Amino acid sequence: MMSLILILGAGLIFAGLAELIKMPAVVGLIVAGLVLGPAGLDWVQVNSAINGLAQLGVILIMFLAGLESDLELLKRYAKPAVWAALGGMLLPIAVFASLGLSLGWSAEIALFWGVLFSATSVAISAQVLAQYQQLDSRPGVVIMGAAVVDDLLAVLAWGVFASSFGLGNASGNLAISLVVQLVFLVVLVMVAWLILPRLVAFIRKYWSLNLAYLFILVSVFGLAELAEHLGSSAVIAAFLLGLGLSSSKFEGESIQKIAPVSDLFFAPVFFVSIGLKMSLAGLGHSWAWIGLLTVLAIATKLIGAGGLAYWHGLNQRESLTVGIGMVSRGEMALIIADLGLGFNLINGTTYTILAVVILLTTVFTPLALRTLLAPRR
Repeated sequence: MMSLILILGAGLIFAGLAELIKMPAVVGLIVAGLVLGPAGLDWVQVNSAINGLAQLGVILIMFLAGLESDLELLKRYAKPAVWAALGGMLLPIAVFASLGLSLGWSAEIALFWGVLFSATSVAISAQVLAQYQQLDSRPGVVIMGAAVVDDLLAVLAWGVFASSFGLGNASGNLAISLVVQLVFLVVLVMVAWLILPRLVAFIRKYWSLNLAYLFILVSVFGLAELAEHLGSSAVIAAFLLGLGLSSSKFEGESIQKIAPVSDLFFAPVFFVSIGLKMSLAGLGHSWAWIGLLTVLAIATKLIGAGGLAYWHGLNQRESLTVGIGMVSRGEMALIIADLGLGFNLINGTTYTILAVVILLTTVFTPLALRTLLAPRR
């Protein structure tokens, strides 16, 4: 209980300070985690309860992003979104794998680094886009569309990598896993567009309004958990469910009911937990290496995602926004780093270095997006 009080209290203070200096609130929340965690005062340690609440937070963020998205715009800009996702994935794989091979690493280690840096965590971008009411702008739509494709590609890339090198239970099961995930996504889309709105309408008709929205939350959390269990992505499931309800008559009411639950509790816990997971111990003289990796991590997404978005119809400013919106590695890259540590592909020191680089890209994204999205005076 005390850890949660500290997380929410520090989050309130630092988010407030961030807004006072015209910064996105998520930056303050991440800084609050840095102050409370091993990188700062070490007052709070991440445990299963905090991890669970943080996971619910990112699911709600993506569900609300789906609710606030315009399906027709997503269809219109599907092509630049797909190309942005492909560019934002393939260029980091090529650059980081080539870097590893040039340093004499094995193909397995080099490709692992490429896969890790190909990941994108768009929850940060979704929150900033929502804060500046840009989810329905051209770059906002492309970012959210690319996020869905990028998550699918990240799961596929890890599956191919793990299967190729015989890691865990992946060997020999890749085709079956991909078929299961594809079938699940098709079923999920049907649930989101055809079944969930009707069930909500039925509950609203015969029971209370609050029970209808409790049903929505249980459905979103349950299907997101099922997605994870099947090897897919919880955030994809949450976004698609939100997108399915976005064109229903419940969209406005859903946002009014569910957004406060997310914004006041679950989302702050998620963003603070990002900072809580960081530690600066054992870095020694690694800061130059961290700086190089951070520059490459930012540049590969800017050029890969932003460049292909520009090539497919967005203007220079919009393409830059898309590129920056795809920079954050966040929890997706941390999950891959955890897997790498478990399979002895990296050691503890390397994990710490990667965690710091992931944090720097995660903080860079909202700061850079603000300069492009904040109203001009």
